[in-house]
Amino acid sequence: MMLAEKLQSLRKENKLSQEKVASGFYLFMSMLILLAGALMAWNLWSDPDKKRRAKNAWIELGYCLTVYFIMTIGTPNIGNVFSGLISIVCCVVYIKIINPKFMKRKIFK
Repeated sequence: MMLAEKLQSLRKENKLSQEKVASGFYLFMSMLILLAGALMAWNLWSDPDKKRRAKNAWIELGYCLTVYFIMTIGTPNIGNVFSGLISIVCCVVYIKIINPKFMKRKIFK
């Protein structure tokens, strides 16, 4: 009986530590997404063409929301590592394809 009680308490402790790691990871990724969104907004502010600025704002909002939903939905379902990898792939696609093709600007020259 004692062994079963110890196993039960260890399972509860492990579940609590996993929840703490997941909430810390969520907070960390949310802060990174907020920082990226703020830098994107600062970059948009300097664009003189209003029509292009509006189009780019929608594209960047879509990117931020995509990454945010990947992290909020993906973290509990597929784990921190896989949702982080999907976010990195999303970032690379944004930098290499979307930014030069649709937004008419290159990050790396």
